[in-house]
Amino acid sequence: MSQIAGMKETVELAEAKSLLAEKIEDTLSSGNAGQSVLSGGGISQISIEMEPSISPLEWLKYCRVDSKIYWSDRTGKFEMAGAGECMLFTAESYESVESVIASASHLVRSSADGVRIYGGIRFPTSNGNGSDSDWAPFESCRFLVPRFQIIKSGQRAFLTANLRESDRADVRGIIRELEEKLAFENEKENRVSEIISRTDQPTFENWESIISSVIRDFSKGRIEKIVLARQTTITFKEKCDALGLLARLSSATPRCYHYYFQPLNGLAFLGASPERLYFRKNRMIESEALAGTRPRGESSELDLKLGEELLRNEKELREHKYVVDNIKAALSVLCESYCVEKEAVLLKLARLQHLQTEFKGRLRSDISEPDIIHSLHPTSAVGGFPSSAAQVRIAECESFDRGWYAGAVGWLGKDAAEFAVAIRSGLVKEKELKLFSGAGIIQGSTAKGEWDEIENKIGSFISAVTG
Repeated sequence: MSQIAGMKETVELAEAKSLLAEKIEDTLSSGNAGQSVLSGGGISQISIEMEPSISPLEWLKYCRVDSKIYWSDRTGKFEMAGAGECMLFTAESYESVESVIASASHLVRSSADGVRIYGGIRFPTSNGNGSDSDWAPFESCRFLVPRFQIIKSGQRAFLTANLRESDRADVRGIIRELEEKLAFENEKENRVSEIISRTDQPTFENWESIISSVIRDFSKGRIEKIVLARQTTITFKEKCDALGLLARLSSATPRCYHYYFQPLNGLAFLGASPERLYFRKNRMIESEALAGTRPRGESSELDLKLGEELLRNEKELREHKYVVDNIKAALSVLCESYCVEKEAVLLKLARLQHLQTEFKGRLRSDISEPDIIHSLHPTSAVGGFPSSAAQVRIAECESFDRGWYAGAVGWLGKDAAEFAVAIRSGLVKEKELKLFSGAGIIQGSTAKGEWDEIENKIGSFISAVTG
């Protein structure tokens, strides 16, 4: 069961921690609260309502734990910062991802209302020659229920603990972690460290060669579309403040999903994605195609001109259609019925505007979460068409490991789930930041045009890095 302490007024963090500690001891020692959920193998959740002025992202900085996660939806109405681990699910091989999703879904269905499992899944293709050991702690997928959370939903904020049956053996240890490791200070700046170097992989010269090669593939009929990515590595003079970077990135990129996954101290994957993979509420599902890009104009007149040109551009509409057709094919298998917008519309973000087509459907009664993930991930917005052939070609063309870039990040709940496509993202390790972004290549693409598109996409990240 999920409990919210009954109070007439909200409290500050220090008092919330004290009240939460009392509730944890009562739940785990006496078994009077949450017993049915715990004894059933699920997770119980206890929440104390707090003053809503607290920033979950700022709080997360001061938590002295190795494992941290953060998630905010693109409406800006929900955000969660999680510290520590109550329950962890991982898959070393991509072939095991679906079974892990099934296990995680089973757990959350037997848990208290409000419990969510957060995590991510890598892009399925890995280039062995470019395999990056920095991705190893993330594995092919990694999902967890945080031990402690600050959740802001609308105008309300809660300090939350997630508990399981086996925690009864370590009541004092859990309370000690709450009291000693979840500190909060109000005066720490988001420092911007000095940049020592920047390198692009591939270089522009190699990029030109790669683009020429895949365009020859189009004429041979091997593939029709491929999404190729760049890795831009920025090295700092000092250790990168990853959560500070995410805070600046969040401010610069409204209407995006913002996410942060830190499996170890000093290593984190973070990003600001505008693209929903899917949202499910019971048997209703929503998805979208997002492909085709133009920058925002410096004036309203130029912005309108760029948007109208995007809506009429044959090459961009063709690229977008591959994604639309890909999602249609998936939903035709997953759904009893679905509907799709007749024409693409513009999604206008802070720095970019995209072609967007939305889908809504009703899932078949026998469809499970692993079925949805398998059918929709990855879309041709980050892979290509045909999907399997494009993934093989990506592995041949890219000399770095995508890891979780272009994968799926999000959460699983009892009656709902939501995932974003993990684009506009970066991997932080100590003094190094690796940025990832891609462009869809079809017949008519040019190396310079696609290079510039990627540069525009990583612009928000670069601005956040440079302050």
